[in-house]
Amino acid sequence: GAMSIFHNIPGIPKTGAGALKLTGCLIAKIFKREIKTWDDAEIKALNPDLDVPASQNILVYHRVKGSSTTGGVTTYLHAVCPSVWPGSLVGKEITWQSDTFEAEGSGGMSSKIASTPYAIGYIDSGHGHDDGLAEISLENKFGKYQTSLEAGATGIGEAAAQAIGANVMPSSPLADFSAVSLHNMNGEQTWPIVAISYVYVRKDLTTLGDRACLLKAFLEFIISDAGQSLLPAYGAVGVPSAVKDIAQKAIDALVMPVCTEWSFEDSTIKGGGQSDYMISVKRRDFSEYDRSRLEASIPGSDSDNEVTTLQATVLSLQGEVAKLTEDLRKVQEASHDEHEEGGGDDDGPMPLVAIIISILAILVSTISMLATVCVVQQSRKKSAAPQVPATIIGTQAVVGTPANDQGSSSATEPMKNQT
Repeated sequence: GAMSIFHNIPGIPKTGAGALKLTGCLIAKIFKREIKTWDDAEIKALNPDLDVPASQNILVYHRVKGSSTTGGVTTYLHAVCPSVWPGSLVGKEITWQSDTFEAEGSGGMSSKIASTPYAIGYIDSGHGHDDGLAEISLENKFGKYQTSLEAGATGIGEAAAQAIGANVMPSSPLADFSAVSLHNMNGEQTWPIVAISYVYVRKDLTTLGDRACLLKAFLEFIISDAGQSLLPAYGAVGVPSAVKDIAQKAIDALVMPVCTEWSFEDSTIKGGGQSDYMISVKRRDFSEYDRSRLEASIPGSDSDNEVTTLQATVLSLQGEVAKLTEDLRKVQEASHDEHEEGGGDDDGPMPLVAIIISILAILVSTISMLATVCVVQQSRKKSAAPQVPATIIGTQAVVGTPANDQGSSSATEPMKNQT
C-alpha cells in the first residue's frame, strides 16, 4: 500500500491541478524544522501562487510510539535526500525536534491534520483520502509531481515491478527479502512511498496433515484475481504480475503431504457448492447457522412487545423483592424484641421469607438476562449491515523464514462445509 504526506493549508485543492507541490528534500527539511514557515522561499519557488499569511508557522505532526508508517516515511526521506535526512533518523520510532507535535495512531494523525490549519503530517494514503485530507503532490524519481490518487493502483504497484527489474527485490522466493525497500523507485508513474506485505511459510508442510492443503488454498486465494480484487476496499492495491509469479513459485515449491485439496465457490456451483472442502462466498458453515438458529429461538427476540413485557415483569418482581425485604426487616425486629423479652427462639417465618426472596432474586436475574439478550438481538437485526469479506493482508507468499525473526505457524483443522 501507499503512504502519503497530507496538509491543511486552507483553500488548496486536495489533489490534481493546484495541489501543493513538494520534493522529498523539502519535506525532509520541513520535518527537521530547517524550513519552518509556509512562505519559505524554497516552497514558494515550487508554488508561486501559494497564498498564506506571512511567516505562517508549519505545524509538524508525527506519530508516537512504534509506527510502521513512520518507518516507511523516514526510509523514503533517507533514500531521496540522505544529505538532509541521515540514516540515524530512520525507523519506526525516532527522535523528533522539540517544536513538533505528537499524534497517536492513524486516526489521531488524521484528526490532528484535519483540525489544525497549516498542519502537515503523514499517514497511509487510503486513510487520508477516506478522511478527506489534502495530499501533497510529491515529486517522484522520474521528476513527475503527483498525488497517490493520480498515481493510482498502477503507479503504486509499479514500485514493486521496478524493484524486481532493478534487482532490489529477488526473483526467487527462496532468497532473503529482509532488505527489500520499494521507496523512491524508477518509473514515470511510480509512487515513491510504498510498502509491501509478505507471507512467510515453511517449505516443508508434511507435518500439518490435512491442514497443509487448507493453508495452500489460502495462499493461492491471496494472489488470485478474486483475492486481489478485495484489496481496494481496505485502502491497498494488488501486486503486478511479476510479483504474483514469485508468489506462485513459492507455492509450487511447498512440500505437501497427502491431503485433500480445497476449492472455492465464487459464484453458484450447482451440485457442488455444498461439497466438503469447499470455501464459498455464499454458503454458511454449520456452527454459524446453529448459532443464528439458537439466537432466533430466544423468547422475545422477534418482538418489541415481548421485550417490553419482559422488562415490565422485571420491574414488578423487583418491587416484590423490595416489599418482601421490608417485611423481613420487620419480622427480624419483632423476633429480636421477643428474644430480649425472654420468649423467643430463632425458628419462625424468617427462613421461609429468606428462601422466597432468594428465589425471586434468581428469577429477576434470569429474566433480566433474557430481556437484555432480546434487546441485543433486536439491535443487531435493526442495524445489521452486509458483511464484507475478511481483510486479505499480504500480497506475496515467500518460502523460508524471515531474517533475524523466528516465525511461528498455525493452521486450523479443515471444516466441512455444511448447511
